[in-house]
Amino acid sequence: MSTSSFSTPPPGPPAPEGTNRWPGPEQSAALAATGEAGLRAAGWLRDLVGRGQPRCLLDLAGEITQALTGLDPYDHDTPEHEGRGGMMPELRERLTDPWWILDGDLPLTPGHRAALLVLCGAACTAPVLVANGLDAAGLRAVCEVIDHTIGADPGPAEPACYSGPVEDGVRADATPDDVLRAFSEQRVHQAAGVALWRFVHEARRL
Repeated sequence: MSTSSFSTPPPGPPAPEGTNRWPGPEQSAALAATGEAGLRAAGWLRDLVGRGQPRCLLDLAGEITQALTGLDPYDHDTPEHEGRGGMMPELRERLTDPWWILDGDLPLTPGHRAALLVLCGAACTAPVLVANGLDAAGLRAVCEVIDHTIGADPGPAEPACYSGPVEDGVRADATPDDVLRAFSEQRVHQAAGVALWRFVHEARRL
């Protein structure tokens, strides 16, 4: 098991009055584990590209990373707000309608197509679990599904041969430390965006 994992989420704004949304130890651990599972899924996709699979899988690697490492326990359902769990609508639209996976011209095996559809479904489900109650058991199940899916690929991964950009600061031949470093930088930008969204949301309520 990885030792260079995510820490628990940093303190955020207090939960709305009358709710109990502060992540406890179990929820914090589940959020961190889901982010790690997203990075493992992204690494598996990059390995596929390194073994000759279509380079469009690199885009999916970035989207799954964004979805599962950007979970926001404070973006939840309230009477005034429909929670998204941290997932932006544009990202959800791409992951809920991955029509390209079933494109007959794309050189993917049926097993790989099935795995990609499962990963897209898992990446869409985790934010819903966060928005609708921060279900730690459900998040752990998402992690198990992801690990089962990416562990089903036969044969050891060969060194990646693609060296183009994947996410900001991450290449197909990136080491785990490279991925974690890029993730940390990405979270800084995400945190700024969430803070701005909350400011605008509160301003509209005034």
